This record gives sequence, structure tokens and C-alpha cells, in this order.
Amino acid sequence: MTNKNYALQYLELGLSVIPTHGKKPLVAWQKFSKEKPTIEEIEAWWTQWPDADIACPTGSVSNLVVVDIDGGEVPSLPTTVTSETSSGHFQYFFKHPGFPVQNSAKIIAPNIDIRGDGGFVVLPPSRHFNKETGEHDFTYKWVNPPETTPLADVPAWVLENIKEKKNVELLVQGSAQGSRNNDAASLIGSLLVRYPQNDWESFCWPLVEAWNGRNTPPLPLGELRSVFDSIKSRQVSKNPRQDTAAYTVGTDLSRVGTEYTPTNFFSYTPLLLSQLSQDENPVEWVWEGFLARKHLTLLSALWKAGKTTLIANLLKVIQEEGSLAGQKTHKAKVLILSEESGTIWARRRDEHNLTLPVWILSRPIRQKLGYKEWVTLLEQTSQFCKENEIDLFIIDTLSAFWSVDNENDAARVSGALLPLNHLLDKNIAVLLVHHFRKSGGDEGTASRGSGALGAGVDIMAEFSRLDGTDPHCTQRVIKTYSRFEESPKEVVIDYVDDEYITIGTKADVKRAEKLDAVSKALVDYPDGVTISDLHEKWNAEELGKAPSRRTLQRYLSDLVSQGTVVIIGTVKIKGGNTSLYKLSEIVNSGQLTPDNGNISNGSQAQNPSQDSDSEDLTKVDQVKDTDALVKQEKELRYALRDRDKNSQEYAEIYKKWFTTREKGVEMGVFAFFVPSPNE
Repeated sequence: MTNKNYALQYLELGLSVIPTHGKKPLVAWQKFSKEKPTIEEIEAWWTQWPDADIACPTGSVSNLVVVDIDGGEVPSLPTTVTSETSSGHFQYFFKHPGFPVQNSAKIIAPNIDIRGDGGFVVLPPSRHFNKETGEHDFTYKWVNPPETTPLADVPAWVLENIKEKKNVELLVQGSAQGSRNNDAASLIGSLLVRYPQNDWESFCWPLVEAWNGRNTPPLPLGELRSVFDSIKSRQVSKNPRQDTAAYTVGTDLSRVGTEYTPTNFFSYTPLLLSQLSQDENPVEWVWEGFLARKHLTLLSALWKAGKTTLIANLLKVIQEEGSLAGQKTHKAKVLILSEESGTIWARRRDEHNLTLPVWILSRPIRQKLGYKEWVTLLEQTSQFCKENEIDLFIIDTLSAFWSVDNENDAARVSGALLPLNHLLDKNIAVLLVHHFRKSGGDEGTASRGSGALGAGVDIMAEFSRLDGTDPHCTQRVIKTYSRFEESPKEVVIDYVDDEYITIGTKADVKRAEKLDAVSKALVDYPDGVTISDLHEKWNAEELGKAPSRRTLQRYLSDLVSQGTVVIIGTVKIKGGNTSLYKLSEIVNSGQLTPDNGNISNGSQAQNPSQDSDSEDLTKVDQVKDTDALVKQEKELRYALRDRDKNSQEYAEIYKKWFTTREKGVEMGVFAFFVPSPNE
């Protein structure tokens, strides 16, 4: 049965369907979250993409709400239509309740997503693709198929959790005419109950105004203010003691009792788009790709993953104007708001020989800050930074200092980020150090708390062990989600001799491990070996799973290019010539080439400089042994790379390279003749 047949069958069951590649839609699918496709459209899609996977837009169009359990603990759920999406991951299909159900990710629990109106899920027998390798690693399958299993109602506890988040969703989506007043009352009441009276004017009212701006159309401001004041008066009568609450450490007493003035909370200087210029306002990097003046960076990691060690190394590199994770740094003055003691920082200073101008504000608070105290702390910090010309401000860690007591509260998180503009306005780069959620996460969702945190910063860097199963692993991977193209998407670094060195991407690390395994395998063949024999006799117990023959050939070609492996000749197999490969160290130790010429004991060729003396490049006729021939060919090939192909110089060097390569093929050094030095 083809996927097209399955798609038509799902349509008969009342489901809307769309074609996908894994989870990526192949068509503009939003239309089909409101109306089902026709049979003709399905026929056309699967004629164009016969192997396309199948997805179902959820919500009222398909009469579905789906609870997606992403591994881990499975809550108590009634028997209903169920599919397995990958090993240990399940989707539970429920009857739509008849009112809009918002999509949500990890709000109900870290391992639970909800797909309702405006979402979609992939259906069996579609393919699941591994996020790291992109390879097909699982096929979706039904546990309780829709043909024989009735849809259960959405569990009450799911609906209750969705409803609890409705007011936060209103802040984002706004309301339509006819429901604006009721929604305003509900939203304002929720905010005033949740936040202390000190925050009602400075924090809650601006949020209500922002919400009203998204309404269609907005309520008149006077009408909205009347609703706010009415509910505020009612709430004060319920809790009269709020006005008499004692101020905590850090309260800005100059603001106490002052009248509310909206312009205290924002600047209003709009500019025409035509007035903006990248040249007049270039990005000024402190750490290129990661830390920029006037911008926020969030660095998240698990506890004890080495966040502060990374910061200490960053300070050392900034001091030397060196590079970290392959990206340059620039001299800067630094202020660190730290949860660690001054003693620990003094020890760290001496260990890394830090002479850079760095100020440490160590454990300055004695209790959890309220929103107003948090704003005051940042205002005082901003003033200190101005007086001391600070370039970089680091908060390590964010949760130890900010006013947020519920990190899953999107409104609270967004509000706490806004006062950081005091620092950004003074041309300062700000780094927020934070923790991962316990369950981790993918695609920029590993940071603990609401997604509003990641959405509110300009650069989000996730710092983790390359091998999460090994607590002693010294290698770290930094994944970056950024508004800037200069930010590397992924880089692997290794902590060696008290400093981080750059290795490359995770793919580079895996490839290096594979090349190392091939090199180790060649040790057992001092007289050379063919690809077929090497593959058939591969020691999987010692070296891991054997690569395919084609992949093995590619690895050997790379090792030959690096000079680690040489081709010492050919043997005839099934009427054709097959190359013999061996480690260059074995060749250099005194073995003989196929024509019985003595091999030089000189050192193996290194990557040549592109500025090699042209006189050295002409000595093709002096090549007398394999080692020198490999070195000579590589020097000529590198010399061609940056030269103009239309120049006389290029033509002369190309002729010499051609002659060298041809001679290498005759001697059996190279397996085949390459028609271009860049191939």
C-alpha cells in the first residue's frame, strides 16, 4: 500500500492531510488547517512526490487534539488512537473539544507538547529522520489504529493546563471585537492577582497597553484605563495591606510615592527606514559572533558543565586579543555580577594570570529581588559602567539575581529583560549565563524556563559536553542561534592544558575519529592492503563498526591527501588494478617501493606554503622516490590555488604539476590521474 493510498484513506476518515519530507511540509499547508484537501490535490501531490510522507493538520479541521509524549514518563491517559513516532515516543489522538485549543511546547510538562488548532502531526507510515545525521532511523507506526479505535475526549487535566496559559497567550495574540472587554477584564484581573501592587503601574499597565495594541481594533485607551482602574480598586479593597508592605534591600526610595508618568518607561524617537545605515551603526564585537555591543547574549549549560571556566578563559583570550572557538576577541573592560565568592575569583585570577581590567560584584544581594529592586540594580550597574567605561557586563548566573520567581511565566520573563536596555543603550555587550532545563531540549529550547527568554535575546549559545554520557569529557560543543550571520552555528572546543582549543564541528570530530580508526587498522598491514581486504578484515571490536567500502575509499583518499597514507603500488584483482595502501610512517621506516627503489627516511611532507619559492617548484626531474614525489605534487597543487588561471605563471606551474602527477601514476603513488588540481 503506497503513501498516496494511506493519504486517501485518512481523508475518508475525516482527516486533513498534507505531503511532507519527515516533518517538513512540501506545500503551503496553513490553508489545510482550515479546510481539507480534495482527492485531486492528494493525487497531484503524491504524483509529484511519490515518496512523500504524510502529515495531518490538527484542530477543528480534523476534529483532533494530539498529546505528544517526547519520551520520559507517560502520564495517565485513556485508551485512544495512538501512534509511535520513534522508539519510546508516542502521540495520543483525542476528540477536539469544540473550542480553540492552542499549540504548546513543554508547558504542561518538559516532555509533553500539545498540537491543536494551527498545528500538525506526522502520521504512519511516514519516516522519522535523525536530527544529527539526517538519516531515516524509524518508521511511524500505529499502536491503536484509527480504523478500529474510537477517539477519547481530551483529559480534563490537559484542558485545565491549557486554560491556565490562556492569559499569556492573549498577550501575544490580542482579541477580536466582541470579546475585547471580557478578555481585558480577565487579563487585568490575572495580572493584578499575580503581581505585587508596587508593580501594577510600572509593569502590569504597560503589558495591558501592549496587549491592546494587538486587538482588532484596539479598545479606546480611556475605556481600557477605566477597566484597569475599576479592577485595581476592587483588588485593593480585597488586599488593603499591599500598600503598607515593607520595601526590601535595594529599593529605589527616590521613586516611592511618585506619580505614574508613562514616559519614564520608554524613549519615543522613531526613525525613517531610509535614515538607518549599517555603516553608521556597525556591529561592534567583543567576541566575534558571540558578544556584541548593544546586544544581549544568552549562554546556557547544565550545572557544572564549565560555564564559569569558559568565562575565565574568555577573559584571558580578551586580554591577549586572541581567538576562542575560532572567533577573534577584542580588548574590553569587564564587569561581572557573580554568585561566586571573591576568594574563588582571586584564585581564578592567579591561575589564569589575568591582568585585564575586570570588576567583580560578588554576591551583592541578601534576598530575592522584586521587580523594582531588579530595575534599580540594573540602573546602578549602568551608571557604574558609564563611569568606568565598561564594554562587557556578565551576569553569572541570571537566576541568582533577577526578579523572576517563575521562569515559565512568559510575561514575567519578558518584563525582566526590558531593563537591560539601560546597559545596551550605553553601548555595552551583555552576557546572561543561565542553566539548561533538566530534560534538555533541541533547536534552541534547552534553556530553562519560558521561551520568552530565548526570544528576547539576540544571540543564544548552548554549551554542553560533546559526549553527554561521559562526565570526564573535556570536549564541549557550542550551538548558536543568532540574528547575526557572523555567529557560527556549531563549534567543538577541547579543554587542554588550562585553555580551550578549537577542533571544528561535531561532524569534523566524528570524521577525525573515523580517519584515526582507519589509520589504526593500517598498522596491521606493513606491506600494504587493498580496500577490499581492509574492509573484510576490519576489527569491529577494537575499531567500531566498519565503514562501507565507498566510505572507506573516501577516508583513504583523505589520508593520502594529508600525507598520512601512501599508495605503494597496485595488484590485479578480477582483471583490474587495485591500489595498495599503507601508513607513510611504515614507508619512511625503510620499506621498498614496488620498483625496489629505496625510500627516503626524511620527515613526512607537511602542508606547504602557498608562497613557496617558484624555483623549488621546478625541480620535477629531481624527484627520485615516493616521499619526495608526494611532497612535490602537493606543493605544486597548493601553488596553483590562489593564482589567476589566465596568467602565464599559472600555465607554467600547471604544466609542472601535470608532469609530476603523471609520473606518480606511473610509479603507483597515486591511484588515478586527477584532471584538475582542485578536484
